[in-house]
Amino acid sequence: MRNLLSSMLAWLGMMSLGAAPLVESARTVPLIQDVDVLVVGGSTGAVAAAEAAARNGATVFLVTDYPCLGEDMAGTLRVWASRADADSSDLLRAMFDLAAEGDTLYTTPLRIKRALDRALLQANVRFLTGMYATDVLTDAKGEVAGVVVANRSGRQAIRAKVVIDATGRGALARRAGAEVTAFPAGTYTVSRVVVGSVIPPDAGTRDWQPPDSVRHENWQADEDMMQFSRTTRISPALYECTLDIAFADGSVRAFQEAEQTARDRTFVRAQLDAADRLFFIPPDQIKAERSVTDEAATAASLDLAALRPAGIPHLHVLGPLADVPRPVATALARPANAIRLGQRLGEQAAADAR
Repeated sequence: MRNLLSSMLAWLGMMSLGAAPLVESARTVPLIQDVDVLVVGGSTGAVAAAEAAARNGATVFLVTDYPCLGEDMAGTLRVWASRADADSSDLLRAMFDLAAEGDTLYTTPLRIKRALDRALLQANVRFLTGMYATDVLTDAKGEVAGVVVANRSGRQAIRAKVVIDATGRGALARRAGAEVTAFPAGTYTVSRVVVGSVIPPDAGTRDWQPPDSVRHENWQADEDMMQFSRTTRISPALYECTLDIAFADGSVRAFQEAEQTARDRTFVRAQLDAADRLFFIPPDQIKAERSVTDEAATAASLDLAALRPAGIPHLHVLGPLADVPRPVATALARPANAIRLGQRLGEQAAADAR
């Protein structure tokens, strides 16, 4: 993984040298879906939006570049929720065992993925993973009318009346020309989850707990997450690491560098597993039709106009770049809130597509 990230950084560095762009020849791109609502992203909120739109009569298609659904939970290994949150929606109830003891409940990446898969299948939502949205389609009026995606089969087009951009960095909204606020250079706090092993004191090493971390004392490794022989002395432990990392800006390169720094700083020799993605609420946001300034706004009360990029019809932004105060964005990233907001947006998208 480190070699892969290093290669990506090297490629990004070459791109920054100012090499002349190439002009691609015109070609026909096959249309693989023509739907009412297209959701790009596989987070819990994105799945909730797709499910709600379908249950409100829309034809829906969902794509994500992640290899599975649940990138905000399974991808970050943030596999916990308060009991109240776990009991707040059918999606979360399918992920967590409410019969378990304690105020904080835990699940597994597999159970998260299974719950999200089933939710879409039961709502008759078609979806594909490993699909990268690379550009937006526009109609004769220059308005968003779908996206272009790329995968191992090449590039394809998906036409839609309404597009929900649930990517982490608002990639489609940026492509469509949305105005984005500044991402000031500076040091920002990110978190990364690591599964390490508690090594017995007589094992000859103390390198088992990542720095700047808090152990989730009540977490226990489920068999569908990792299995050990009966004779092993390894005792897995879940650690949430909080790190202050310098970002030069909001570019892809800066985010890749930050991720590599986080991986380096949270690695220990006794590491058993680690999150694929960081948890981070960025300082920038996409300017919307109506900005929300009320820091008391909730998933249930938020003006959905804060999710519509100004001057760009038929497009919504669902994620941390919504035009809301950063504390509100942080609260909305909690899966229970992300699902509630996603449901509301999905219902609205279905209505808009009629």
